[in-house]
Amino acid sequence: MLDLSNLPNDFDGLSSREVALRICAPLQERNGVDLISIMSCPKMSFDEKRRAMVEALLCSKFEREYQAGNEFFMDETEQDTAEIITLDEMLKAEIDIEPNLSFSTANADVLRTYTGSTLKTYVYNLTKRFENMEKAATPGQLALEIVGGALLSVGVPMAVGTYKAMGPGIKFLAALKKGITGIGMKTAVAAIVVVLVVLLLYLFLENPKKILGFIINKTDHDFKVKNWNNDNKGDLFMQHGHMVDFMEDNKFGDLSAPKVQIQAMVDFGDSDPESFVFAGVFFADRNFGLRGAEGVMRFTSLDNSLRFAQMFAVPYFQDNGTNICVLKDSSDDMSKLFRTMYDNKAVRKDYTDQGFKLTSTVNDARGGVVACIASISK
Repeated sequence: MLDLSNLPNDFDGLSSREVALRICAPLQERNGVDLISIMSCPKMSFDEKRRAMVEALLCSKFEREYQAGNEFFMDETEQDTAEIITLDEMLKAEIDIEPNLSFSTANADVLRTYTGSTLKTYVYNLTKRFENMEKAATPGQLALEIVGGALLSVGVPMAVGTYKAMGPGIKFLAALKKGITGIGMKTAVAAIVVVLVVLLLYLFLENPKKILGFIINKTDHDFKVKNWNNDNKGDLFMQHGHMVDFMEDNKFGDLSAPKVQIQAMVDFGDSDPESFVFAGVFFADRNFGLRGAEGVMRFTSLDNSLRFAQMFAVPYFQDNGTNICVLKDSSDDMSKLFRTMYDNKAVRKDYTDQGFKLTSTVNDARGGVVACIASISK
């Protein structure tokens, strides 16, 4: 399994916009889609841009592989039809839905140590890795690219398929290939393109005061953010700005069950390096005016036994910061929770509380293009 700490950095000295342009170049060439024109269009909202980009990339990819006679993109099966319906629902949502990413426990532990420029470089490299994944034409090629990006899966259904394929003598790469084959290349590529597009938009758009975050769940709890899409009336509260992308995926082992925000880890025991640790992805942006992107989200385990909150702040005139804590009560006052956590924010929080290891880090106290990695582990 690739060590995240060894990922190369090909983007030294480049702005986030320049990184996006460099990554877009091969993507546009092989798909014949002018992504830069879409991202640059002043008349399109963020939602319109991401929908147009996802649709254009998927249509081009599926048509190209079909015309080439690629068996993995040929037939419209019942499974393909279900995925297309799901994707259409995702694209029509007010807030884009991001599938969970999964990592080995070792790589999750590396991720939580990232600070400063290392954290920013990771986001740059991750975007490039997703561009590499998009060009894969077979389950084997896609499995290689996913592992090359230090991931175990993109989306819970892929992880479930991989888990089911694992057994005595089965190497992880072979299991991942079977997992991808089981859900179908169209399903797998759709999940990859959804993540790739939000990464590109995050890097390309020159809006000041925006934040892209990853929240790693190294516990045996599935977490929900209750009524997260209910306009500040649930457990996602935006003090300033708005959420444009938010985490949601299937529950492991029960794909017909209600969605969760972050899936529990799948632990094979004995410190197995191939245990699955899942992470949710979010992207918050500012509104018009001299305000940044600031908010808090409250995570509740499905059995209501554990709650934690993660706060992020990219204000206009003060330092960027973050905070994370285990909650001792179920108070519904999200505004008060935000203010309490905001008043104690820092560039990095790293401590143990009630038996849980908590970390949350933003890459810099200054600047408006901010990355955040948070984690909770038992």
